[in-house]
Amino acid sequence: EMKSVLSEIGPFIAFGDLDEEPLDPGAARKLVPHKQWHDDVRREMSKARLVIMRVADSESFWWEVQEAPTKVKPERLVFLIPAERQGEYELLCDKVKGLLPCQLPEFEIKWSPLGSRGGIIYFEPDWTPHLRRFKTAWLRQTFWNVFGAPLKTALKPVYGQLGIEWTKPPVQPAQVLYVLVLVLLSGSAVYMVYRSFNEAWVL
Repeated sequence: EMKSVLSEIGPFIAFGDLDEEPLDPGAARKLVPHKQWHDDVRREMSKARLVIMRVADSESFWWEVQEAPTKVKPERLVFLIPAERQGEYELLCDKVKGLLPCQLPEFEIKWSPLGSRGGIIYFEPDWTPHLRRFKTAWLRQTFWNVFGAPLKTALKPVYGQLGIEWTKPPVQPAQVLYVLVLVLLSGSAVYMVYRSFNEAWVL
């Protein structure tokens, strides 16, 4: 899902250990020995068009956060906040006080009938941070790619900072059909309940 969006910006690359099999077919895996991955990550971060760091509480993530300010321009850095990791984002806000020249905005995950939503943090060239929450793109996402359209919509200002033309995620015909069927079924259900209520009232 990320690849469908990020490939518009450049090759989507993630690191993997030589002793491990790739977990998914999304990112192209750069496999390096565990002892030398620090040097390779530094090199890739310094030349990448965009660096996306998925918030986590791990030794490797905190090392990358520490390296980012010296290797990545602010406008080329994005933190991806998974919806299920409220505590880890709060920990990030606390720890980056001594690592980044800014304070991250508060982010409270709110319950939704459609499921919790994550978001991204992006930065202006002077390290001013901005929070962009993921929003449901009703007709532009599908069951097999729920995340792509909301991610691309959230990244719109990042595209602008990188000098890349941003276009709206396309409307998905299959999703339009699904929404229409859902509306018709919901309308039929309401009508049946209304009719049953009236018949019971007459009796």
